[in-house]
Amino acid sequence: MMQSQTVCDHCGLPATNHRSTMAGGELVMEHMCSACIEAQQGSKDTKKRRRGQGVVLLAVGLFILLNSLLADILRFGKSAGFGVYQWIGLILAAFLLLVGSLVRVPAIIVSALAIGGLSLLADWLHFGSGAGFGKAQSLGCGIGLIMVLTGLAVARLRR
Repeated sequence: MMQSQTVCDHCGLPATNHRSTMAGGELVMEHMCSACIEAQQGSKDTKKRRRGQGVVLLAVGLFILLNSLLADILRFGKSAGFGVYQWIGLILAAFLLLVGSLVRVPAIIVSALAIGGLSLLADWLHFGSGAGFGKAQSLGCGIGLIMVLTGLAVARLRR
């Protein structure tokens, strides 16, 4: 008597992997071929990568937006030379870069680079150096807002 071979639930090829789970109090068997398992794993990796990219955009966008909104309060560009807030920004950037590298989280690393870059370029960008809300602050708010919205959209994509 010939034994029947189990086929993949997704494509009909011979199944090489069998998984049982409990769903609604019943035992459910899932049979999959190697190709379908690889495709399923690849889609999970793509979703994780996309979510990570969205978080990076969101974090950097929020930082740029907050820096632009609070530039007058933080007084970037008002003092000649490198101010205390710029030093704090650089120290924070170095710390986040170290932590992000150790835990291997791209969102932390990119955020650290953005914080460090904006801290270094604050005088040149003239954040907070003019009276009222200046062109640089308006541009920073626009860029930050676009990055935040894009980050939210990318992180929420289901495909």
